[in-house]
Amino acid sequence: MDVRDLVVPIDFSECSRVAMERAHALASRYGARVHLLHAVSPLPYPPEFGYGTQILEDLEERARRLLARAARELRGRGADVAEHLVVGPAVEAIVRLATDVDAQLVVMGTHGHSGVKQLFLGSVAARTLRVAPCPVWTCRGTDATHAEPVQRVLVPTDFSAHAGHALDVAISLCADLGAELDLIHVYHSPLPLFAEIPTRAQLERGYRDAAERKLAEAAERVRRGDVHGAATFRTGPPAAEIADCAAQHGSDLVVLGTRGHRGLRRAFLGSVAEHVLRSAPCSVLTVTHDPSGEGDTRGRHR
Repeated sequence: MDVRDLVVPIDFSECSRVAMERAHALASRYGARVHLLHAVSPLPYPPEFGYGTQILEDLEERARRLLARAARELRGRGADVAEHLVVGPAVEAIVRLATDVDAQLVVMGTHGHSGVKQLFLGSVAARTLRVAPCPVWTCRGTDATHAEPVQRVLVPTDFSAHAGHALDVAISLCADLGAELDLIHVYHSPLPLFAEIPTRAQLERGYRDAAERKLAEAAERVRRGDVHGAATFRTGPPAAEIADCAAQHGSDLVVLGTRGHRGLRRAFLGSVAEHVLRSAPCSVLTVTHDPSGEGDTRGRHR
């Protein structure tokens, strides 16, 4: 991957520290700049409630001090860091900054504080992955987890162009990090369980044969990238099977395309990506792809 600028939204929670740790590891590997971002949410009350501008100014000042402390910590470990403090909704701030600095990656936690301190993480992570102009790495685990190298990556595929783009990014990432890459395809029948039509078994057998051929082709693509790993075919609800496979393989990261086809080929990508984000036992990297070539191309492999 070509990574020069990382955007790291933080709310000073433990999850923020986890994201900072992963961002530092990636920045060290790629020589990238880390853009620490904190968005102070405007108070959701009209002036007559007694919440004046002084409270917001106090919040901004406290956030500025905490942001500067976080930046000093990373600089003390050799990172190139820029600080960004804004007032406004978190998702808008993340997207704007990622666009302005032409970021190749957003690195964020999956939970955080709510209330007066803007909730960056959790629901904001899900909204960010829908609209971010670059891949989004959502972190799970502890500081220690993310100080360790990524050793095993799981890539679900539905054989769409979007999944293929995510696979290319994953191959490049694994080659850079010396990690193994495991492929998984999950078949979830669109037919209800009671629909025991005579041709059902024949249809599903034909699907499996075709899917296994495509899975073998994808595995060969991985090998051509000089990356090692395995390929798995499963049946069942896609998000649950992906999460279970990640747990069984001890995956450090799941790489997902964010769109896919529907119909007989069950979409992993799109709404399922959000389910994986919530249920995966490890971090998740979501990669968008615009077939027109006009959208996100910053996650592309070199």
